[in-house]
Amino acid sequence: MAVHNFQVEGRIDGRATRISAGPSGKTGGFSLQIKIRDDGCIARAADIEGIAADDGTLTVRITPHDGEISFEGNTLIIRTKR
Repeated sequence: MAVHNFQVEGRIDGRATRISAGPSGKTGGFSLQIKIRDDGCIARAADIEGIAADDGTLTVRITPHDGEISFEGNTLIIRTKR
């Protein structure tokens, strides 16, 4: 099995198959946008990026957007009203 810079895996309730993918090249990264219902509307909860820099370093950047943002230990929490 190839070793990617990043491997993104996910599970969604009601779906039979898992989501799993990684970039194909050694300089590859990824970006994910997570949306959430906020008081009946759709809001952007967070963006997650995996960045492969030219110097060989790998970075995961998590940018929260809408909603009440807090931390529980090391876990970022974003809460909205359904």
